[in-house]
Amino acid sequence: MVETKLLTAEERERALTYFDPAWYGRTYEFDGLDTKALETHFLEEGVWEGKNPGPLFSGTVYTESNRHAFDHVGLPPLVHYVRHGCHERRKPNPLFNPHVYAYFLDAAESIADLFAHFLDSVKRGASPTFSTIVPAGFAADAEGIDHAEAYTRLFDPEASLVGLLPRCVFRPNFYRRIARERRWANELFDYQLGGWRKGYDPHPLFDSSFYLEMLEKSETLDHCSLENMSPLEHYAEHWAEAPNPSPFFDSSYYNHVANLPETDYRNPLEAFCAMDPRFKRVSPHRKVNFAALGHSVQDGLVGDGKPFEAGSLVALLSSLRLEGMHRKAPVAASADPELSILVLNYKNLEHTILSVYLAARDAEDIAHEILVLDNGSGNWDLHQLKRYLDRIPHVRVIGSERNTYFGEGNNLLIDEARGKYLMFLNNDAYLGKGTLAALKKVLDEDTSCGMTGPTFLFPNGVIQEQGGRAEDSGETAQLLKHLPYDQFIAQRAQSVPSKVCDYVSAAGAMTRAALIREIGGFDLIFEPFFFEDTDLCRRVRASGHSVRVCTDAVTVHLENTSTRDFLGDGFSSQVMENRRKYASRWFDRDEASPPPRASSNIDRFLPRDSGKPRALIYTPFALSLGGGERYILSVAAALSTDYDVIFATPCATSRTRLAFVMDDLGVAGDFTLTHWDRVDLRQDYDLFVAMGNEIAPTVKPVGKRNIYHCQFPFPLHRVEGRSIENLNGFDEIVVNSAFTKTHTEAQLGAYGFAHIPVHVITPPVKVNTDKGAALYHTDELTLATLGRSSRGSI
Repeated sequence: MVETKLLTAEERERALTYFDPAWYGRTYEFDGLDTKALETHFLEEGVWEGKNPGPLFSGTVYTESNRHAFDHVGLPPLVHYVRHGCHERRKPNPLFNPHVYAYFLDAAESIADLFAHFLDSVKRGASPTFSTIVPAGFAADAEGIDHAEAYTRLFDPEASLVGLLPRCVFRPNFYRRIARERRWANELFDYQLGGWRKGYDPHPLFDSSFYLEMLEKSETLDHCSLENMSPLEHYAEHWAEAPNPSPFFDSSYYNHVANLPETDYRNPLEAFCAMDPRFKRVSPHRKVNFAALGHSVQDGLVGDGKPFEAGSLVALLSSLRLEGMHRKAPVAASADPELSILVLNYKNLEHTILSVYLAARDAEDIAHEILVLDNGSGNWDLHQLKRYLDRIPHVRVIGSERNTYFGEGNNLLIDEARGKYLMFLNNDAYLGKGTLAALKKVLDEDTSCGMTGPTFLFPNGVIQEQGGRAEDSGETAQLLKHLPYDQFIAQRAQSVPSKVCDYVSAAGAMTRAALIREIGGFDLIFEPFFFEDTDLCRRVRASGHSVRVCTDAVTVHLENTSTRDFLGDGFSSQVMENRRKYASRWFDRDEASPPPRASSNIDRFLPRDSGKPRALIYTPFALSLGGGERYILSVAAALSTDYDVIFATPCATSRTRLAFVMDDLGVAGDFTLTHWDRVDLRQDYDLFVAMGNEIAPTVKPVGKRNIYHCQFPFPLHRVEGRSIENLNGFDEIVVNSAFTKTHTEAQLGAYGFAHIPVHVITPPVKVNTDKGAALYHTDELTLATLGRSSRGSI
């Protein structure tokens, strides 16, 4: 189609709707021309040269707003709009949506230029609906800004919107701080025209990256539709089927609890951001507890009288997302920080992010590190934790492929920690102000104290516990439980800063790293949960140290947010089972005998280099109390006399677990424990011993001499991806019995590896020599059973 270079009378009239002679003359430096002359120049020359008519229409903005939808066919932007775009309902800018505006008009189809019609209604004082993002009444919320000026600023690409949208899903102040490089002064224009593609977000509770990643997983919505709209627009139009906009905002939940269908709000996020007095104390997510956060963010002991509300959450998340430490720079962590804060996450990232951030705020005046272990939640949780927490100074997020449970998860973090003090912190526990300093003060001033903890509150302020009593029979009691908060405050005024108790909960407990290295961490016998912290406190007391509760420290604990989901109906039975184990260990114990785990000395498994030959021992299995573990650990212990032994496994394993497994199996020895991924395979190893349950090992040989310990030669088809070629380079195979040797040699012959010699070395088990007591007796060591045994059979 041939385009004429003359504007029709109707097109001239539309173009002049956007013409501002004062702005035009000033911008293009036409000094001395009156209004009529400027208008003539604009219509006959300026519009064809691509000049803008005024602040309400930008050719560049129009082009950017419609870049995926049309071809200019050689026309300047404004000419294209008045001739074609307005009829085709193109957006004149990224904020005005002609389809939204038309929806609320009668006979909209008869109006050629809806944007011009909209501007005319605004001049007459109306506040029409025109956007899924900006509420119709935004101008009334902008204090001290005239109605007409509010709309002029909103649509001017060179005007900042700070102060203009106080109750909108877009917060200009937040965007200015998070958007490091902006093309447009108008923050909302900048977001809509590509800022979101750079990872810039419009609001603390709208996380574009989170939303887009969730949208990729959606089976009901097409994420490709984002070619023509921003993620915020997409959410506003599709919220009922769309993903949640943030880990901290659940659209369906908020829509229900706030009863939004009975209001005029178009979507839950708009309702929340409006700061409506009816909903200001309604949380947007079931895992965001306003009462709990209030006790933590405010003065944890006396409170400042201001309830935690919607605006408080926005401020908290703004601070978190804008690099976290908003009030002052934290004390730099030294090579050996004073305090290591240890936090586990298991499919509960919302609580974890908030708990870690509040801990970081409370640790600002202490040289610290915060170690977070994602305990087998999966890649999604780990990714989101890193996105949110990596920005906070001195925080390190670590991933585990499997759930190692509460005790072992913390033991793994103990191995990573560098602090003089260790702070165990549940991810559903929120530290009150000054809690870390108060706990540290107890340990600093009383060298006989081995562990201390805070007073725990329920979210409503009622006391959850102030330390606990634990009998050796397993009977426990949470002290001051259900005491009203005001009575606790009155009682505390006459109290000492700390009091002796039997145990403090590891939901928030501080201890000495040196003591834990001596007696070990949490015991594997209590896996998966419960009584592991009571037992640790009992071992602390058995070592000659006291356990104290600090009355100056307060922590809000939501309690069992992960364990109940994990255990389900087995919650109560697990408590009873571990109470029985605790009593079995401590009740009627001979006080003259050494306490359990008293000399664990987990540092004996740290790296060493004595100059001896180097031996690398590999097991593909997680350490448990089984015959295979007894065998391979006995090999490591025996070799440690003549070698610097490195014991490696691909399963996350703590030094505490290794010490306790060896203790229970009766194996003594010192060597290095490491994860297989940390083994430097470029080094020379004089001896390599690999263990496995198939005819071929899971790894290739890496030593000068290579031995494969085959527990039983199960065929390779049992394990996907296993290769018989891994046997190449192994010098010999060691098995447990003549029976296993026969089957191993048969398998080797079938696979073409008959040249590898097979030796029998029987397991190091004690044999009953009392013929009168034994049902069966032999004078030789023999293989009694084949397979893995549970703890109950050891």
